[in-house]
Amino acid sequence: MVFNAMALHRGGSVLAMDSFRQAIQKQQQLRADYPVAEPSDGLPIVIPGRFPTLDEVEEAMVAEALRRAKGNQGVAATLLGLSRPALNRRLARRVIQARS
Repeated sequence: MVFNAMALHRGGSVLAMDSFRQAIQKQQQLRADYPVAEPSDGLPIVIPGRFPTLDEVEEAMVAEALRRAKGNQGVAATLLGLSRPALNRRLARRVIQARS
């Protein structure tokens, strides 16, 4: 958001809040368009049997976000609370691990 605000900045010594407001509204709208089920017992997921590793949970979360976003990585990143480059790094790491 800061880089975008700086790119849109038109001079002066004060950075306008408009670009931040627009980015926040866009994220809120995306989250409204791709709702997440509300947790019923404090956990948003049910964990039957063996407790998953963080890597397994990350893989499942990324896969679910991509499914809900119909493959749109920008939307999936927003659903996960990540930047698009951060999601791309995670996806690339999964590809490298799959090859090993």
